[in-house]
Amino acid sequence: MRFAARTLMIGVALSCAIGVGAQAARAQAQPGVAVLFRELQSDRSTDQAEDKLFDLAQSNPSARRYLALHLPAMIERGPKRFDPRHPNREFPDPEWSNAVHLAAGLKIAEAAPALVKWIEVRTSPLTDSYIQATLAYQPAGRALVQIGDSAVPILRRAMIDGGSAQRWDAMWALLLIDSPKAKAALQDYEANGRDRELAPFIRRGLR
Repeated sequence: MRFAARTLMIGVALSCAIGVGAQAARAQAQPGVAVLFRELQSDRSTDQAEDKLFDLAQSNPSARRYLALHLPAMIERGPKRFDPRHPNREFPDPEWSNAVHLAAGLKIAEAAPALVKWIEVRTSPLTDSYIQATLAYQPAGRALVQIGDSAVPILRRAMIDGGSAQRWDAMWALLLIDSPKAKAALQDYEANGRDRELAPFIRRGLR
């Protein structure tokens, strides 16, 4: 009996050691979040890096914290090939777009101020009123909608302090978020009476 018990204990210990070793090997085979983040910033590897970072951050809180710390600065810098004098002429580069997509998919609220800064950037020169209202071709705008309630304060601030185009886009984003918090921000802004241009659209959108 003693021999059998000892044999069983040795077997369990070996199994645990093998399991830990296999996990360590898999961890070593996976690129670290810092390496993947560098790859995200290269046009040759950005698409693959985005996919890997998303999967990693979904299962690894430390990786998500790393992205919450570093993605906002990457988004803040803006698209490399974007000309603010002609916001509808140049398409955002894939590295910047992928950073925006990551912030959206992971709902990284820390990126909201950087996203609002570039909310007007479009991936298409189309300016149809319906497209504008859905922010369909505005990656940063759509990202703010996906982030949801955590983005409401910065969107409300954009409506108060932003230029005309930014105020419109912030309004559409809040209407698309469509939560009690977003509706309250819109109602408060409209009740203030300072923006007669947006007021009728806010009332119509909240009905």
